[in-house]
Amino acid sequence: MRPMRKLLFPGAVVLGYHRVADTQWDPLGLAVSIRDFSEQLDVLAGKLTIVSLPELVRRQHAGRNVDGLVAITFDDGYRDYLQNALPLLSRVDAQATVFIATGSTDRAFWWEQVVEVLTPGEDAVESLRVRFGPGSQEILYRGLSLAAIRQQAVCDLCHRLRDADKVTIADVLAQLRRQAPSARRPESGGMPLASGELKRLAASDATDIGAHTVNHGCLGVLDHETQRYQIEKSRDDLQELTGRPLVSFSYPNGSLSRVTPKLVADCGFQQACTSAEGSFGRRGDPFRIPRLWPPGGPAAEFEQWLSRWATLKRA
Repeated sequence: MRPMRKLLFPGAVVLGYHRVADTQWDPLGLAVSIRDFSEQLDVLAGKLTIVSLPELVRRQHAGRNVDGLVAITFDDGYRDYLQNALPLLSRVDAQATVFIATGSTDRAFWWEQVVEVLTPGEDAVESLRVRFGPGSQEILYRGLSLAAIRQQAVCDLCHRLRDADKVTIADVLAQLRRQAPSARRPESGGMPLASGELKRLAASDATDIGAHTVNHGCLGVLDHETQRYQIEKSRDDLQELTGRPLVSFSYPNGSLSRVTPKLVADCGFQQACTSAEGSFGRRGDPFRIPRLWPPGGPAAEFEQWLSRWATLKRA
């Protein structure tokens, strides 16, 4: 039905990325290679019109046609955005929006610490025992010498922790460290942007910085006041750090409740991105903007994938 929907309800597309990096160990599937991203940008620049996320929403709000437009976003704020993605974006004169989880500024992402513990190597652990809170049942992860089992373990651990509070996350990480004391960060390990790097990004017009809560938890399972705190605190922290007003927000893990978009709007944001797939048309809700998550692969495959969602320019 996508080709028919594209004809009947034309619209823009918003692409979502996490990392642009060459890595041999990416169990969460967060990275697109540098070469693939470069080729994807060439396709986007040739087949669509790249605009910033705020500009896309401004055009939609003004009632202008948004068909054939594309905006580019990055969740979490990995350092390789600055190192690898930004130079390639500058080459095609494109501005991206980077959503920052402020609780991870100047410290490692907790999910990357899980990946670190389970990185394959000669001294990698064969099994792990983990409790997710006092009195909880112990979970045994075994058979970790097999790459597929190791990847499943990473995904399961991160899934169980994504709704957890910071105390539980810290406790689980401590359990993992005790059982894998020799774990080392991979060369291509994903670190967050430091506060100084965020200031550098804010000093230019090359990047739109947006908020992504403090703890990167699932807003949809939190009460209203906790949601409001997570949204407001990340906004305030970033505005103080960058000296710029924030207009863009992204829901971590794509999680939101019925009231979350209103809370985001009440906090002064002008648009917010979800993780749901779809295009963004003239009647789209600017606080429920869908996104597409590009696969890796050659440019021709990316163009074919993109054509399922967007009206591409003819050669």
